[in-house]
Amino acid sequence: MILRAILGTLVMIFFIIPFIRRIQNDRREGKDISKWSVTFIIIAVVLWLFMITWVIMYYA
Repeated sequence: MILRAILGTLVMIFFIIPFIRRIQNDRREGKDISKWSVTFIIIAVVLWLFMITWVIMYYA
């Protein structure tokens, strides 16, 4: 279960890196920020929080 939390954290980090870079590039160039990039980051973080909460409750 702890391995699942660690792997889930790594997957989340590698999943959101391209979206964060795209947002940074868009802000640097003065473009509008893609709502999809922000949406995918929020979804990834929420799913990660649910997974970590589940792992904590499993071991509590």
